[in-house]
Amino acid sequence: MGPYPLYLIAEICLALLPPKLCWWLAERLSDLQCRLNATDRRIVAENLSVVMGRPVSEHAPEVRDAFRNFGRYLVEFLTAHQLTRFPITAESREEAARVFPSGRGTIILSAHVGNWEAGGMILQQWGHQTTALAMEHRDKRVNALFNRQRTRWGIEVAVLGPGAARQCISALKRGHVLGLISDREFGNNGIEVMFFGHRVIMPRGPALLSLRTGAPAVPFFVIREGRGKLRFEMEPAIWPSEAASAADPVLHLTQRYAQTIERSVRKHPTQWLMFQHAFRQNPAVKEVSQHDALLCRNPRV
Repeated sequence: MGPYPLYLIAEICLALLPPKLCWWLAERLSDLQCRLNATDRRIVAENLSVVMGRPVSEHAPEVRDAFRNFGRYLVEFLTAHQLTRFPITAESREEAARVFPSGRGTIILSAHVGNWEAGGMILQQWGHQTTALAMEHRDKRVNALFNRQRTRWGIEVAVLGPGAARQCISALKRGHVLGLISDREFGNNGIEVMFFGHRVIMPRGPALLSLRTGAPAVPFFVIREGRGKLRFEMEPAIWPSEAASAADPVLHLTQRYAQTIERSVRKHPTQWLMFQHAFRQNPAVKEVSQHDALLCRNPRV
């Protein structure tokens, strides 16, 4: 059975069952998945060992918690359309208004930490038109299910792949907040940076977009504090101008982004939902292509 029937069953059950039962079932099913999926269990343990700076057994409670946090994320995401608003404090709204001024194209720089999907929904709820760059799943039905949840909140979706850069630049020109997940390279055009003392491949796209449009990148993470309880963590905006004197502006900015993600993951290791090897070399590095060079010209539109 592929993932789509499971997501569909989960969506139906979450719509029919009481919330407390949904949370309980999600955690129990996550525990079962942790026990049965030895491959993912070992990968999570390997990643956590690097992040936490000590050996983490695949049977450690931290590994179980990572699986549970993925189950909690799915509950929050698949029930988001049932909410009229997310329970975030007024202070957070005021802070977001300062960081994301209306009408100014701004990049949300986030990662697979906490509930990254909720960030765009919350900002959309507060009147910040949001575009999310989304990975395309192999199963088009899964794409449709996930994108339906996003568009229910009024979020525009740009699909990772050919034409994505054009859509993202257009969104920023129109003053949108653009959500980018930057802790994993999904294509073959990544750039090598240091992350937790290891050389890893991260996407160069966020830096290229910032340099092309002049948009700042705001490190922005939505952290879980309990069942359905979320809060923001933001860092000061990273402006492309800080890379003006760097020998490689794309590398400079991407390394800065990696540092902010590292700080968030270090604080919330079991909320980093990374079920792929994060610290093994891969061949996803290329020299700056002619297309990238063109994208970096005219650093402000």
